[in-house]
Amino acid sequence: MSRSLPPPEWLLAQLPGMSPEDSLKLDEIGLQTTTDLLKQTQTLTAQRQLAARLQMPDRWVRKWVALAELSQLPSIGCQYCGLLLHGGVTSVAQLATMSTHTLHRQILRLQVAAIQRRDRALTLVLFLSGFKRLKSLRTKSPSNPDRILVFSPYQ
Repeated sequence: MSRSLPPPEWLLAQLPGMSPEDSLKLDEIGLQTTTDLLKQTQTLTAQRQLAARLQMPDRWVRKWVALAELSQLPSIGCQYCGLLLHGGVTSVAQLATMSTHTLHRQILRLQVAAIQRRDRALTLVLFLSGFKRLKSLRTKSPSNPDRILVFSPYQ
């Protein structure tokens, strides 16, 4: 019998691109972890209210929410959530419906743009082996039971 563990919880300061100043602002209003952020921003209205409260653009809050959601996948975490977001993946639901080849093409395009060399980019074989387990388990999100998370259990 396979048992899945709850999604990982990260400090907001660990999210890629989170500045110390923004992390401090979030901490001051009681948001310290990705779970805290996801619980407080389940709707677009709540995200806009948080942005207004912090006096910052809505897009920053939407970016943090996307990173927090993607980081809940054990195979992704804070290490790869930024790569996925910059590759065009904005949610776990979107990731769950993408074909591996489409995702690889988007990540490859991003890598080539960043390093200016296609020969140094992640190969399809390596990419497939790294993301093979990603779609192996479906579970409900603890912060939003209507949202399906797709991730592989720790093994």
